[in-house]
Amino acid sequence: MKDKKQEIIDYAKSLGINLTIDPALKEKHGSKVLASEKLAKVNEMLSNMKSLPK
Repeated sequence: MKDKKQEIIDYAKSLGINLTIDPALKEKHGSKVLASEKLAKVNEMLSNMKSLPK
């Protein structure tokens, strides 16, 4: 599972999306929640891209 997450993070970086957690936000929000929300957005974006006709 960790390899899949790393693959998503690397792919997002290639698109210019930063999935790392800002230390300043870690105080206010749980990092797991932020990471989960960001991963969910990336997964949704990837699924939308896969459904596009080639």
